[in-house]
Amino acid sequence: MDCVLSIDFFDKILKYNGQRGIPEVPIKDKDGNDIFDIVRDENGEPIVVKDKDGNPKLTKDGKPIYKRKQRTRKMSFTEARSWLINRGLIGPNATANIMAYRVPTQAQSSIHALRCVDVIPVVNDTIILPEEFTKITGSDFDIDKLYLSAITFQVKREKGEDGKYHQTVTDQFDEKEDEYHQNKLLRNYLAILMDRDQNGVPRSTNILHRPIDNDTELLKGVLKKIEAKVGVSAEKPYGFYSLTTQTRAKNDYITGKIGIGPFALNNNNHILTMLYGVKFESGDNIMSKLGLLDLSNDEDKDGNQILSWISGLINAHVDIAKDPYISRLNVNPFTYNLVNLLVRTGFGENTFFFINQPIIKQIARAYNNASSMYMQDPYSSKYYT
Repeated sequence: MDCVLSIDFFDKILKYNGQRGIPEVPIKDKDGNDIFDIVRDENGEPIVVKDKDGNPKLTKDGKPIYKRKQRTRKMSFTEARSWLINRGLIGPNATANIMAYRVPTQAQSSIHALRCVDVIPVVNDTIILPEEFTKITGSDFDIDKLYLSAITFQVKREKGEDGKYHQTVTDQFDEKEDEYHQNKLLRNYLAILMDRDQNGVPRSTNILHRPIDNDTELLKGVLKKIEAKVGVSAEKPYGFYSLTTQTRAKNDYITGKIGIGPFALNNNNHILTMLYGVKFESGDNIMSKLGLLDLSNDEDKDGNQILSWISGLINAHVDIAKDPYISRLNVNPFTYNLVNLLVRTGFGENTFFFINQPIIKQIARAYNNASSMYMQDPYSSKYYT
């Protein structure tokens, strides 16, 4: 995926003479010659160049040779942009060397390989992305962040065939340097994101380009089926301002805040159980009889991705202020563990049909009410009906 970055981003991924940043250009006099300054010590005295034996080097006239430093300046934006294009770091000849992932990361579609095609003269880590990126990653414009990890390049000054020195850019580092291992790790990640089959078709297109909002539709689809059977009560005029509605809305928002963590943890944990084939021990027990043993499946009984269900549950809690539909599915602190277990063992939409049984909804309501601060206060009077 192509992007446009602020010019200061390349100050962080380029290394020249041990320093980070785009290389500076030499300052020349009116005749086109480079200007050099004598390097001085902390006392202001010029530093004399010495040979390997520690003796001062002298000119033919017997004068000491002083250490000099080429006078340089920072490139203008136009110069820096041309420099980056000519070396294939940006522009039509650039390759994807940036891994970007949305924070919070919910699914494979939250991670993408980026290619920078141009730069803009602004600072503070600005990035311009295609409109589709927001839809694919499920991003919005509140607290979402995009974290970028890029290949580090070093600029070398090498003598060319014409006898002149030229700047070359490489991503190769010595094994003793941190950048060597960082680049190796990033190349492995990028290779997975951009892997193609023998016909040149990307292997991960369907996963990476499938919008996270599709995961949300899984939950909303189940809710429609449930409410189609039990019916939905309509809100009365001005009912939003009643104490009952306001209290219910407050409880929904509180549940949304605490509900992100349980499903985010299971989202990460399910990756591990898939990798290592984690299962409960089988035997003559209720877990075996109900088929709740295998935590290593990637699809539920209907062929939907298990991680899509968990991602949808995270979305529902993150956006609960916009639409608190997750509360109508009876997903709350009492049912968190049960929902995670059933979803991860492949029960899919049957998970929500089960937890919406009237008896379970009554138990959940009683549990949540009993867990309130008011109910735990020994000095408050309580009336049970």
